[in-house]
Amino acid sequence: QNSDYHLATKKLKQVTDFYPFFFSGNIQEADSYLKESTLFILGEKHLQSGDYENAMKVYDTYSALYPESMKIQEVDTLKLKVIRDWASELINKGMRDQALNLYFSALEENSEISTKKMIQDEIVNIYEEIAESYRQEGDRETAISYYELILDVSGGASLATNKIEEILAELAEDDL
Repeated sequence: QNSDYHLATKKLKQVTDFYPFFFSGNIQEADSYLKESTLFILGEKHLQSGDYENAMKVYDTYSALYPESMKIQEVDTLKLKVIRDWASELINKGMRDQALNLYFSALEENSEISTKKMIQDEIVNIYEEIAESYRQEGDRETAISYYELILDVSGGASLATNKIEEILAELAEDDL
């Protein structure tokens, strides 16, 4: 229950290795929990080492093998953490397009409304960051084009509309 998978794995390993002779009825259940815990630990190791692709594969495997698990919500949360960390690393490397592709893929794969909202917010943030960088460089037309992309992402319409109006006002001032 408390998500201490390292301890759970150690204890379940004891059950599956030593106790089969005495409590054979619980061995299959313990073995199943051991496999489940092992996936969590493996995913955690990949995530901590920055191996986001393999972390995602492990968590996807978990979701496929244990869709009815009490821990499935936790797996979904970990998948979002992987996506955020991975995208953040890509952005820090100047690879915004790859980060956006990662978020758009995640958006297609997720049906949960709160998850979709979080992903959409991240996409809006990236587009806004790009738009503002163009705006600061004086390339207002390109900035507007990125704000227009935000209009296509749920939850970003009012921000984009306000920013486009601000930039159009700046352009009008420049023409005076």
